[in-house]
Amino acid sequence: MTALRGVRALLVAGCALLSSAALGADVQLANGWMRPAAAGQASVDAYVDIRSDTPLTLIAVTTPVARRVDLVAGTMTDNDYKTKVVPVFDVPAGRELRFALRGNVLRLVDIQRSLGNADPVPLRFEFRDANQRAVIATTQLQVRGLIAPQPSPPPPAGAPAAADAPKPMR
Repeated sequence: MTALRGVRALLVAGCALLSSAALGADVQLANGWMRPAAAGQASVDAYVDIRSDTPLTLIAVTTPVARRVDLVAGTMTDNDYKTKVVPVFDVPAGRELRFALRGNVLRLVDIQRSLGNADPVPLRFEFRDANQRAVIATTQLQVRGLIAPQPSPPPPAGAPAAADAPKPMR
């Protein structure tokens, strides 16, 4: 009986995806990227541009490289960047919803493995259309950018401390 319920749930989910595709919901995901991140890092922001030919609501994003992905609304006022986690984002028909530096971002929380330059990061986007049907889209972000500097190793025993080191002449 439990196996039958599982099969039924898969069929219902598959039908929802097929009916969404039949409605013509065409989602384009472009320019996806994020900076390198270390395993165990608390969070890293990711960026992508979303466009759809029909109005949609972005309700969730998932990835295997983070425990969760927060949808974050960001605003810049007088050189002050403020962010707030939100439950959804509307994607207007024919217009771009942009997740970009100093704006709205996708925040990958609790990084599960190290991600270096050129590593692909799979993302799965879940949208709802006007009839509350699921629309799923996937993409791969590219990791790029500078890796945060690591702390310098301590000087060897007997070496002068940085404060005692000779100063360059001017």
